[in-house]
Amino acid sequence: MDNYNLVHYKENAIRVSETETGEDMLYSVADIISILTRSTDARKYWNTQKRRLSKTDGELIASCRQASLPARDGKRRMTDVATAPVILELLKVIPGIDETEITPFTHWLQSERTENDTVTPFQTLPFQPGTARAAINTISNDDLRRMAEAEYAYYTGNAREAAEIAGLYLDHGEINIRITAAYIYTFATMHLHRYNKAMNAFRIMEKSLQRAKENHSPLIQRKARMLLYAARTVMNLPTDESQHDIAQLVPELPEGLKTWACFIHCYDLYRKEKYDQILGVVETANAFTSEVYPIPLSYLNAFAAIALVNQKQVKEAEPYLDKVIELCQPDGMYEILGEMQIMLNGLVDVYIKSRLPEDAETIDAITNDFFHGWIAMRKLLTDGESPAGVNKTEFIMAVLAGRGWKNKEIADYLGFSENTVKKYLSNVFEKLHVENRQELTDVLRR
Repeated sequence: MDNYNLVHYKENAIRVSETETGEDMLYSVADIISILTRSTDARKYWNTQKRRLSKTDGELIASCRQASLPARDGKRRMTDVATAPVILELLKVIPGIDETEITPFTHWLQSERTENDTVTPFQTLPFQPGTARAAINTISNDDLRRMAEAEYAYYTGNAREAAEIAGLYLDHGEINIRITAAYIYTFATMHLHRYNKAMNAFRIMEKSLQRAKENHSPLIQRKARMLLYAARTVMNLPTDESQHDIAQLVPELPEGLKTWACFIHCYDLYRKEKYDQILGVVETANAFTSEVYPIPLSYLNAFAAIALVNQKQVKEAEPYLDKVIELCQPDGMYEILGEMQIMLNGLVDVYIKSRLPEDAETIDAITNDFFHGWIAMRKLLTDGESPAGVNKTEFIMAVLAGRGWKNKEIADYLGFSENTVKKYLSNVFEKLHVENRQELTDVLRR
């Protein structure tokens, strides 16, 4: 049990470790006694009480464990730790506990058990479409609730609000809050074309993952690795060592994050043009996810549509887009459609806008901000290797051409004349300095 973390009750730090299975947290008994008794030497006080209680509550004392945790002088020492249920029982028998603190501490500990390692809380929150705000209000941890509010702002197209909230937490003491804030802030500032700030937040994610590897529990390491893997995948960047263990990583995550991880896996399959595998992942998630997770399920169903469009099965893609609308429209979460419009190769223009005419302008604005931000970030992160200078329509046509669509097929699909398509593609060839469609495909895959 060499990994540890810090959690905070009313700004007081409590050291925690993790059980061998990674399924529960172990809290320092002395730290909790120090807070609730205001003892000046909580370690000594606890040792005295432990000897006394071992005669009357031996089974309870035997439930405590030991973990190697850093002391105030920085040296690691074996320290008594216990799970939350054991801690709550100890509070009933240890003398000197401030009775006014028992109820608020109990509420905090009960929520802390499930929330201290949570990342992207809204993204992986189960709720029925149309109840997003009510679902956010069920999060008892103040910092996690603010992270969920930042995520909700992002997914409803309010990148500025998302950045304002997340920016306040980039140096938060708890790693799950910090890395969540960095993830939100990266993409929100990318939308706002604040690329230096987006780059700084991206680096915070990378540094946080390294710290997680050095100092934190396996559970938080897995979640931190998943967030960085997701960010790098969306940016179309190499995923380093994470790509070698993603298959092992996903099953160990909680269901909401696992569902979202399946979407990231689909992203990787898309780059490899494994469209049938994408459909298999999506159908499995739709069938076996026990609750409704609107964000990851929306992304997943959008990817099923993407896989079908890339195989020229446009009509077959439409039911999956209907599912995305069903999940997103009640809460106005059009970020997903905006982000995926490019990868959907124009299907948002062809199909979605006819279904959501009043929201078409919002979706277009999101698409343009995301597309230009994505291009710019790709350029910064890959030393210039990106299709810079290509606009949204040109990019969509270029992808279709790279997928083997003929000019007439593209024209009929997008509602342009064939000559217009030729003109757009000629512009793309010139901007990207390519001679043929194979070279064009190679550039787009970088």
